[in-house]
Amino acid sequence: MIRQMRRFEILLPTEFNDGREVPRELLESAVKEVVDRFGAVSEEPEAVEGHWKTRGRVQQDSLSKIVLDVDDTAVYLEWMRQYK
Repeated sequence: MIRQMRRFEILLPTEFNDGREVPRELLESAVKEVVDRFGAVSEEPEAVEGHWKTRGRVQQDSLSKIVLDVDDTAVYLEWMRQYK
């Protein structure tokens, strides 16, 4: 039997809106919470740049990405909905 899998990619901001750096401990806490729930996670700590347009201006932020591959179940999907 082939299991259906689902991939979640979570982008974590590395800076607050005022430009201050998010403490590494907060990012590690988010990773730990996912590992505690699912047993594993992949992390891409190098910066991912986000770009979006608001009020006619392009904004940019710096993000870290964690990736999670899990069985495609309603329980996991609901946990992720609550987590975000």
